[in-house]
Amino acid sequence: MARSDDSHKRAFINIVKRRQPKRYLEWGSGLYSTKWATENINYTISIEHDPVWAQKVRSMYGPEHEVRLCQDTENPVGDYVSPKNLEEASFDLILIDGRNRKHCNRSARRLIKPDGVVIIHDTERECEYNCAMVWPYINMAYHSNDQTIMVWFDSTVVI
Repeated sequence: MARSDDSHKRAFINIVKRRQPKRYLEWGSGLYSTKWATENINYTISIEHDPVWAQKVRSMYGPEHEVRLCQDTENPVGDYVSPKNLEEASFDLILIDGRNRKHCNRSARRLIKPDGVVIIHDTERECEYNCAMVWPYINMAYHSNDQTIMVWFDSTVVI
């Protein structure tokens, strides 16, 4: 969400403030979403494919924010899209803003808590939109300029 305008930032902040997640996972660290998550959520983890960016994220957010470097981005069962040693249904909030979103999305369905929230960024692009359509319920879509994020969670949850 690094290039997001204010409406995307407000959407992310709104979700974090209202839901008060304790565990956050993101594919693709951003300047804004990662910063806000590390300041407001107890446990945060980023999955990155680029070693230079991963090191920069580590230095920006410190040891409290776990950064995993997984360069095998195209393998649908590789460490990037299917990170190891993460407990199923253990995350309250997941942001998908990295590589191979289709397969990350499938992993998110396994890793998100039943009442958790998944945000898929850039769904104005056909590939991201199509990968997002696996979710049974769309709660919100934020449109701003040329960007869209979609937010999914169980239809019984109110944020």
